[in-house]
Amino acid sequence: MNDTKVRMNPSRRQAKRLSVSLTERDMTDLKAVENSPEHLAELPGNLTPESSEAALVHAIFEEGMRAVKERALEEVYRRIGQEEREESQQRRARLKGRNRGGSDLL
Repeated sequence: MNDTKVRMNPSRRQAKRLSVSLTERDMTDLKAVENSPEHLAELPGNLTPESSEAALVHAIFEEGMRAVKERALEEVYRRIGQEEREESQQRRARLKGRNRGGSDLL
């Protein structure tokens, strides 16, 4: 990747610039993504092999955050579904008890 300026969306202002330590493995992974048009196309930001390292790292960060948020939403939906199933089972049990007694129907 070259050191050209990062092209950021003008509507998104930079809040802070961070220095991030990367391992050799991280650098190998970045190179693999950088050299793969398919991987670049999957990331936000319309990256090309000529995009800066900062742009690539930022796009990977955005994609990672999207995945984290998606997993969190899936967990919320799973919990809601479990609660609804439990409430439904409780309602059925109450109705079954009423139907057996018969006196609640009058």
